Amino acid sequence: MDSSGQTVIAPLYEDTKPFIGGVASVKKDGKWGAINPRGELIISPQYNAYFSFHDGLAVINGKGPIKYIDQKGQIALTITGLIGNNFKDGYAVIAGSRSQGVINKTGAWIIPPRYAFIRPYNSSLGGFLALKPDGKTLLLNPSGEETPLAACGWTGFYEDLLATRDPASCERPLTEQKYGFIDITGQWVIPPSFDFAGGFQNGYAPIMLDKKWGYINKLGEIIIAPHYKTALEFNNGLAPVQIRVKTSMKLSPLSEGEKRSFDDLKALAKASFKWGYINPEDEVKIDFTYDSARSFSEGLACVESNEKYGFINTKGNIIIPLIFNRVSNFENGYASVTFGEKQYYVTRNGTPIGFSYNNVY
Repeated sequence: MDSSGQTVIAPLYEDTKPFIGGVASVKKDGKWGAINPRGELIISPQYNAYFSFHDGLAVINGKGPIKYIDQKGQIALTITGLIGNNFKDGYAVIAGSRSQGVINKTGAWIIPPRYAFIRPYNSSLGGFLALKPDGKTLLLNPSGEETPLAACGWTGFYEDLLATRDPASCERPLTEQKYGFIDITGQWVIPPSFDFAGGFQNGYAPIMLDKKWGYINKLGEIIIAPHYKTALEFNNGLAPVQIRVKTSMKLSPLSEGEKRSFDDLKALAKASFKWGYINPEDEVKIDFTYDSARSFSEGLACVESNEKYGFINTKGNIIIPLIFNRVSNFENGYASVTFGEKQYYVTRNGTPIGFSYNNVY
């Protein structure tokens, strides 16, 4: 329903996915189709898997050739391959059984399928990160020209820096390898000195030392000393982090030969570790009260308590109550949520679409 209380999209579907480009996948009678924000069915449910539109096309994977459809449901491209990926900036990575390549929106191969792995097009790089069958990392431009990079795998290329392992230690066990950051020329900007590293987001990257997580800036300076159990990316000035907390919960003694159940261990872990949010000065802005938490997206973050999910804003106020069994992050103003056996959408201001909270308080 909208802000006037009118139902916009009736709860007719078994499953839903977020709106992307003004289109959302919906599932009915075991098949997937698509609706617009008015709830009008623009592609009748007919596919076995959900899809989303990127650059005006959606990929349909399944038995036989890979198909790309337009927003009218018409087949625009048919490609030989095993798995097709979404288009990004006019390019899509296509995977075969043992190799990957890249096509453009005409369906032409701009990079032949001869690489072990290719990441989607990155506008900052002006090309694609790729792995050769021998494990070497390189940069491919849209013409297929190769630029070798001194890297050993990677965890992500964000904000013009690639988190990667030192090639000199690539043959050692993972526990002995170190992570740092290189630029698009392959030069080390931040030397490999961390046990693990995530990608930069809004000027900061999470790093791990001695099994503890903290953050660095783009100069490689540690701005938050590693002391967290887990740490995720900064967004909207806040990052979700996990700490160990004191708990009065104790597990009952086991009888001889008895094994501890997974549910018991899971309950103890939830009681012993909690999530909250910090700012770049390592000040706690949202207390450690949640069993799990995600980075902010479009001003709201998903949090979970007692296996129920909802959303908070950057002040820690609960905007969408923690009543759902499953939720997606917000994309383009909408998030899909599961309540009971039905799927719905909510807007960023907490307005439910095709659903009322009144019967759950």
